[in-house]
Amino acid sequence: MLGFTFNGQNSGNFGIVMRSKNRQLLPQTADNLEEIPGRDGSILFPGSLQDRLIEVDCSFVETSIPNLRKRARQMAAWLYTSTWADLIFDDEPDLKYSARVANQLDLVSTVSLGTFTLQFRCLPLALSVEQFGFFEVIGSGTFSIQNNGTRETLPVITISAIDLGDSGMDRSVDVTGVFDPTETMVATLTDPELTIGSKTIKYTGSLTAGQSIVIDSEKFQAYKGETNVLNSISGEFPVLEIGENTVALTYDTSTIGGVVEIRYRERWL
Repeated sequence: MLGFTFNGQNSGNFGIVMRSKNRQLLPQTADNLEEIPGRDGSILFPGSLQDRLIEVDCSFVETSIPNLRKRARQMAAWLYTSTWADLIFDDEPDLKYSARVANQLDLVSTVSLGTFTLQFRCLPLALSVEQFGFFEVIGSGTFSIQNNGTRETLPVITISAIDLGDSGMDRSVDVTGVFDPTETMVATLTDPELTIGSKTIKYTGSLTAGQSIVIDSEKFQAYKGETNVLNSISGEFPVLEIGENTVALTYDTSTIGGVVEIRYRERWL
């Protein structure tokens, strides 16, 4: 029996039988169309993607009307949220939406059968449930990351200083397993500049042992520890385009190298 998981609980825990009513293939867009007198057709000004509405019909059975009402109260407590919550459908277990229940739930009950329609208001893009992470020790050269989603994705990037000579690591190998930067971060990394595809972002400053800079492309933020260093950032916040992306780190040649950590969730229409 297919259902959905919302706010940390699966619909099957409440004995719900679900039927999809409207699961939009595409969200609407906030486009503007301008009609020009004397011109055939309109001019399109593409807009952003809008929230999507997903509707499902639900039903459940209880042994008596009092038990049915009690179960309905339990479901109301589960479905109410004051913020976005993860919505995952059983037939797409690797994707999730950020969602809230948008409608007033009207419960129709006949003896011991209860039915209602759920309307979820969701952010327009589905995200991969899995958060992908990639470590690379860079002394020179580039490496690649594959984005298998259908939209560009917005990574969180951490750049740390590392002395490749003392660590004994190959300059171009992936770091696997448990990563402990304190074991190797003994060099100063000055003015690191990261390029992903066609976008380059640069931090003007130095990183020493135990220090990292975190660049969040979704929130347009940059931190060195707890300190906001956005005023030391220049260039464009990187994105991972659909398909293969080439990543390169450059820095002041008087320093050794660094570790790049990239975390992201794939995004899907």
